Amino acid sequence: MKGDGVLWEPDRTEIELARALVRQRFFDQQVRIAELEEQKAFLAAATQRLAAVALEIDEGLGRAALQEQIKQNEKWWAETVAKEQKQNEAILESYQNQIDCGLLQKMKARANRAKADMERDNARLERLALLKRGVLRGTRKQFAAGHLAY
Repeated sequence: MKGDGVLWEPDRTEIELARALVRQRFFDQQVRIAELEEQKAFLAAATQRLAAVALEIDEGLGRAALQEQIKQNEKWWAETVAKEQKQNEAILESYQNQIDCGLLQKMKARANRAKADMERDNARLERLALLKRGVLRGTRKQFAAGHLAY
């Protein structure tokens, strides 16, 4: 104590109080740091969960958009096929005719030869029948008058 009766230096209780306040502030800071670290960990986990949910939503929307695009493409193809069905049939028929042309020509030639053979046989039989009845007098020789040797 000095001359004025006031103790200017802190006594033991004031020192203990100051230390307790410092310790209290330190512990409060430690608690606040721990709370902030917990919040940081929680926010990081929540951010990861939100990112995963957002990714799933984006994938779902992408799949939905893709399905819609596929449906539109299938509808367009169906409409296009319906529009071009007659043209496609005509083209296929043309191609088939080109492919079958040789075979068709051969079949026509064979049928024409068979027709010519039948007409020749009919003419010969008719001529023989007329010769037998005496209606026809020919200038050609008849080898087997009335008889065909096949």
